[in-house]
Amino acid sequence: MQPIITKKVEPKYPDLAKAARIEGVVILTAIIDKQGHITDLRVVSGPGVLAEEALNAVKQWEYQPYRIKGEAVECETTITVTFALGGRHKKKK
Repeated sequence: MQPIITKKVEPKYPDLAKAARIEGVVILTAIIDKQGHITDLRVVSGPGVLAEEALNAVKQWEYQPYRIKGEAVECETTITVTFALGGRHKKKK
């Protein structure tokens, strides 16, 4: 079961990446704490010039707390942030 996002901040496409026509996917891993906040956010892979903006945006995201048998628990998740020129960047869980 995927965590449910309640607040999503759009990452800014870095000017340097636009000028260099850099596109790509940044994969992050994070812990969602019992209150639904992102903790221990890390880059797994992706272009460095895009990774910083992905981190800046995703660390502001909030989730509905994940529950097991009605009790809020921490959970680990993988987050994919896609940057594409000529269109909006897309984010997926």
